[in-house]
Amino acid sequence: MALVVGYFVSGGETELRGVPKFLEKISDKVEWKRAFPAVKKPGPKPKYSKQMTLRRDERGATGRDLANKIKKRLRYIDKNDYSFFLVIDDTDCTDPDKKNVLFENIFKKFGYKYGTHWLGLWALPEIETWFLADPENTFQKHPDLKNKYVCFIQKIRKNYKFKNPEDFNFILRNTEKCKRKLSEIIENCYKYCGIEYQKGKHSADLLSWVNPHKIANRCKYFRKYYYQIIEIIT
Repeated sequence: MALVVGYFVSGGETELRGVPKFLEKISDKVEWKRAFPAVKKPGPKPKYSKQMTLRRDERGATGRDLANKIKKRLRYIDKNDYSFFLVIDDTDCTDPDKKNVLFENIFKKFGYKYGTHWLGLWALPEIETWFLADPENTFQKHPDLKNKYVCFIQKIRKNYKFKNPEDFNFILRNTEKCKRKLSEIIENCYKYCGIEYQKGKHSADLLSWVNPHKIANRCKYFRKYYYQIIEIIT
């Protein structure tokens, strides 16, 4: 019987459409089951798949709002339905250790221990960091973006001196006081190159295509979480 991992994500278009394929790349032997946002019961067919149907108050939850909604969701979850839980969220340039504490305080109220019953997979500062860690499978591959790939990479590296993409979590916090998002920086770099990058239009595809192992090679925080997950599910 397959290991069942319940995952919690923001209710954004990127996460809902891209995360299932992303998780399959981590392991196709695991049954990845969305625990939040909750999946509605079958009814009239929506525009997308059943995975896309949400309660209105669950869309766009992230950070502290996501933590509070997970707290409410855990009250109704049957522990026997899941072997383990995974939370996927952006840090939005906050300290990843503080992010762990925030969610740990939620899960421990229901008897779930970090590393035994749940783990967090944090994108520092946003999921776009993962695309920068594997640009060949994301920006260079997308038909709308590939023609300006070289221009984009040169521009973002010229404007922001980063050794690895997770550095943006600290660059944005220390130099820009968290007033800008990495997704906005990417949009501006592509605009400079003469084409338009739209998070809502492009990022779900990029998340579906990015290689988790390549992210782990370039991003130390992701690497830590990634191998913890691999150890648990194998």
